[in-house]
Amino acid sequence: SLTPPSQTHNSTTTPHLLTTSSLNSLHLMSILRLNVEHSILPIRAEKRYDSATKISSLKQKLYIVTGTKPEFQRLELKDDDKFLCVMGDEDKTLGHYGAINGMTVRVVDQDPFQTTAQYNNLDAVDKYEISEDAYNKRDNTFRKWKERNLPQKDKPEEKEEEPPSEDIKSGLRCEVQTTGKPRGTIEFVGKTQFGDGYWVGVCCDEPVGKNNGTVKDVKYFECDDGYGLFVKPDKIVIGDFPEEGFESDEDEI
Repeated sequence: SLTPPSQTHNSTTTPHLLTTSSLNSLHLMSILRLNVEHSILPIRAEKRYDSATKISSLKQKLYIVTGTKPEFQRLELKDDDKFLCVMGDEDKTLGHYGAINGMTVRVVDQDPFQTTAQYNNLDAVDKYEISEDAYNKRDNTFRKWKERNLPQKDKPEEKEEEPPSEDIKSGLRCEVQTTGKPRGTIEFVGKTQFGDGYWVGVCCDEPVGKNNGTVKDVKYFECDDGYGLFVKPDKIVIGDFPEEGFESDEDEI
């Protein structure tokens, strides 16, 4: 009888062995690129996790990223903005819940003390403050370094406004050199709280003023509403001006 071919050859069967490169390829296939976001903090980060990672282990990793303790984390799996499921069983894996590349793990912070929310409140952070005098006494500051190493620019001296001419006095008639050249009687000469330098307060002959001699709750002189006007001294001309009608100017105060 003929012997079957399979029995005529002493062939040996060699098992198929995975090479190192094959194992690495399989491992890379199990690594997921997932987006991580937080319910309170403005966190949006891409992280890599093994699909075999258990939810309990994932929570520990996310604690480092978000600051929310594992016991206060509720993990939601999303695909873009579409909610898929809550990954609530800590013994299950990412792969069990169907996580794939590009999905989002949303960490919902359920801390009753809202500890994580305080990270966004800078007003609650104690800040180190130092007085100007104490800072100037230090030698290792950036200000001292600038003084030693950078050329100092001479600051232009601010010229103080000269007092008005002695001819400008309360009680004198005047003409204001603005549009319409309103006329009136000088009621105030001096410095004010509403502007720098010297001002002249005029009680106008006609109701073309801006106030009643009071500006920002400070009374400088008294007149009827709409008759009071404040201008700089260089806008005043002293003279025996008769009363007549005129228009107001937008540059007046």
